[in-house]
Amino acid sequence: MPARFRFALALFALLLPGMAVAQAYVPNFADATLSVIDAATNGASTPIALPGTGPEGIAVTPDGNRVLVALRNGNSGGESSNGTVAILDTASGAVTATIPTDAGPVGIAVSPDGKTAYLALDNSAAGSNLWVIDIASATVSAEIPITVANQAPFALTLSPDGSQAYVVSSAGLGGGPGSLQVVTLANQSVGSPIPVGADPAGVAVTPDGSLLYVANQDDGTVSVVSTVSDSVTATVPVGQTPFGLAVAPDGSQLWVANAGDGTISILDTASNSVVATIPAGSGPGPIAIGFTPDGKTAYVPDGGLFTDATGTGVLVIDVASRTVTATVAVGNQPLPVGNFVAPAVSSAPALAAAVLPGSRAVETGTPATIFATLLNISTTALQGCSVALPVSAPPGLTLDYQTTDPSTNLPTGQKDMPVGLAAGAGQSFLLTFNSMASFDQPGLPLVFACDGVPAAASIAGLDTVDLLYSAAPVADIIALAATATPGVVEVPTGGAAAFAVATDNAGTADMLRVSADSGATALPVTLALCQTAPATGTCLAPPAASLSLDIAAGATPTFSVFVTATGSIPFDPANSRLFVRFEDSSGILHGSTSVAVEAD
Repeated sequence: MPARFRFALALFALLLPGMAVAQAYVPNFADATLSVIDAATNGASTPIALPGTGPEGIAVTPDGNRVLVALRNGNSGGESSNGTVAILDTASGAVTATIPTDAGPVGIAVSPDGKTAYLALDNSAAGSNLWVIDIASATVSAEIPITVANQAPFALTLSPDGSQAYVVSSAGLGGGPGSLQVVTLANQSVGSPIPVGADPAGVAVTPDGSLLYVANQDDGTVSVVSTVSDSVTATVPVGQTPFGLAVAPDGSQLWVANAGDGTISILDTASNSVVATIPAGSGPGPIAIGFTPDGKTAYVPDGGLFTDATGTGVLVIDVASRTVTATVAVGNQPLPVGNFVAPAVSSAPALAAAVLPGSRAVETGTPATIFATLLNISTTALQGCSVALPVSAPPGLTLDYQTTDPSTNLPTGQKDMPVGLAAGAGQSFLLTFNSMASFDQPGLPLVFACDGVPAAASIAGLDTVDLLYSAAPVADIIALAATATPGVVEVPTGGAAAFAVATDNAGTADMLRVSADSGATALPVTLALCQTAPATGTCLAPPAASLSLDIAAGATPTFSVFVTATGSIPFDPANSRLFVRFEDSSGILHGSTSVAVEAD
């Protein structure tokens, strides 16, 4: 197995102890992205672009491996545009499937076994407005009629055992009383509508399944519904325009996000009375509540749905003290409807992947090839292992994969044939890209997956590819880095180290700028590089931050990169990486490579 792939195995072995953390997935309605918040650090990822507009409904599978997002593809309820449900793999952050829907997909919930999703469509068209989705195949398996006169389904939740769906419907703001319907999922029977307050939005169920709570926006109330009698047993006044709500994991409290007055009402579920009202920051207005699995922290998106301002933050609230401890910056108008906090997944990742080279630049219609290795780092054999493009890949791009003999790199087996992997084993592949359209796609994630486990985590520079397709012939710099420790440059704190880069221009001649950087992570390093004499490795000119070089077709220039550490860099190869890039005068990549860096 090549050194870089051996490094991938070691890399993921070192990452295993810190992987089990809860995460919050926040759809940003106004800019069609998804922000991911790490509950351990309360830091947010770069927002993930979604395949549509108006993301709102969201659900996380019980194992935390997938997130389902409902996109309206319009601006508000009642739009005529058809919608989309996107399915994301949480390990890679890639959209792996999309499902077209009728207009207004919003409420979505996942069964306890993680196999089935239920989708409420916020439109009042006669017909079937509760859809059943098979998650594994990304197909609609059934459509259930939800027919309340002049009302449209909006949100839903499932009973703890998954046997029933509770769907709230309304006629919209100012439209009068709404309703709650109980759907028995085994036979898809729909109970009679239960009247609740005006314009209901959020709905939540207690962990024991005995009580339901419905937030009524126009009334400023919460309806308490007994699941035994299927009737409203209490109506509790809360703040202005209550929208989202959630029951604490231990069932003792209900938190209600009052979007109209910027407060959170806290109800005691034993007495169904408000025991506290707390301010929810100074932003546009809280829109939803999400508890971490341990119940110690609540996440409250400040969406600004009913104000002139558009929120861009998520409040982090300590449940015990009921105080805001942080605000996490996300995208524009965070607006989750549904369960948006994933459990702390305790199982270790099962897959790791690496590619080589990490960049290709070719003319349209020309195949671009790279090698990849997929590693089964679990203790059980896996089946159905394959490599695929994410749904977010450029239109017209295709990918074929074929197994190879790692000692010769020669193809074996059949194209696009999934394979099995024994525990601890790896498989090398030849990946072939093709496109008739031009595009520039740096950092394209690939979906390395096997049946029944999360896809391999997407790590920039390790298992992503910088891909350029051009209408005219272009320079194509195949770059490989060499370090004393495979894949890692080790720098003493306050000292310096170096690594080498070898290249081969498989394309046309071009004047390119060669530079080094630390990518999206700011690291305490100073970088300089020089072109070297291949035979001796000595610099042909003094090292500089960058250099311009006319690289001829077929040329094989070599370089040294010098790294000076000004502070400590813990070993974190997924985030602490150094990149060497070859860019043209327009800043378009024609080649790249990367190494991990640590300094102690």
